[in-house]
Amino acid sequence: MVGEHLSKRENWQSNASLVGSCGELSVGDVLTSLPDYIDVHARQSPKIPVYSDGKGVVMDGVIFNDKDKTFTFVETKNGSAGTGNAHERAAKFLSNGLRSKIREASSTNEYLKTLTKWSGWDVTDYRPSDDLVIFFFTGRTFENKKNIEELNILFEGYPAFNMSIDDPNKIAKKVKKVLDK
Repeated sequence: MVGEHLSKRENWQSNASLVGSCGELSVGDVLTSLPDYIDVHARQSPKIPVYSDGKGVVMDGVIFNDKDKTFTFVETKNGSAGTGNAHERAAKFLSNGLRSKIREASSTNEYLKTLTKWSGWDVTDYRPSDDLVIFFFTGRTFENKKNIEELNILFEGYPAFNMSIDDPNKIAKKVKKVLDK
């Protein structure tokens, strides 16, 4: 009975994915103004295995810095409803334990070969950047005072950008600064 009820209800995850994809496109648009030595791949990364059973995480994109031979993962959250906790879900990537596992797994020769095949660029001699993940938030959810304050508190000290209230040109300059460390 419960399974049947659940199978017939609206699947909010599918709708969230569609909304999120729209947000990711605007992030990609902002990142196109970065210098030529920065290569942006605004599509889901290959899975980064972080658990003993081989399961892991998939990031929303990867930015390669050809000058420094580093890469930075991209995580985007789009909240169009004006409510929600997408930023809280993104905050899991602030965990020292998860960041350590992502850094370790994404530094292996095996993952770098996978990343090379996925990107079409030889990145086998690249390493994860110091920042590891850049966060982008878009949509009405991130325009309200409560969520703006939560973003500021949760992501203090991390490269996190609220595209709903910040100037995209300023964001692009700040992203370049983060990538050029």
